[in-house]
Amino acid sequence: MKLIYTNASPYARKVRITALETGQGLDLVYDHPTAEDSGVPGINPLGKVPALVLNDGTIIVDSPVICEFLDQHERQPTLIPPMGTDRIRVLTLQAIADGIMDATVCTVLESRRDPSEQSPYWLDRWESAIRRTLPVLENEVLTQDTFHLGMISGVCALHYLDFRFPEKEYLADHPRLTEWLSAYAERPSVAETMPFDGPSR
Repeated sequence: MKLIYTNASPYARKVRITALETGQGLDLVYDHPTAEDSGVPGINPLGKVPALVLNDGTIIVDSPVICEFLDQHERQPTLIPPMGTDRIRVLTLQAIADGIMDATVCTVLESRRDPSEQSPYWLDRWESAIRRTLPVLENEVLTQDTFHLGMISGVCALHYLDFRFPEKEYLADHPRLTEWLSAYAERPSVAETMPFDGPSR
């Protein structure tokens, strides 16, 4: 299997952590979707990473779908419960964390535009959404102790916030969330996939 990815993408990182946690090898193919010669649109018509290309040529896009595909194996326990309220709780936590990622990515892209073209309205909305959601994420992750897909998503969202906007100190008012994140920082799958810009260090 080939994963089309960038090292900075929190969505691609979520897939990479899932693969490592489930013991599945991925051939990593770096391809930035905004590069002039990017091949991403030819693989995923949405022009986004991650995209997973299976050995038979089947293409799977969108990180929640890719992670669910990778979690369909014989390993127990799975990263996504098979049914019931536990499954919904994990998927809801994933959605909350993914929403933080979405707002952060939108802020990054908007901030790269010429200042005269940036939208203060949308920048404020995304900022408010992130800060409003952090205590919800904190409450959820601190009441769970299994490293499932929701927790993986939370780790990716928080590290991406700090990676892109360290000066905003988003976690300054959430010391328990900071402590939680630090506890997972040395986990092999987490340490191996820390975000950075570019194809390699």
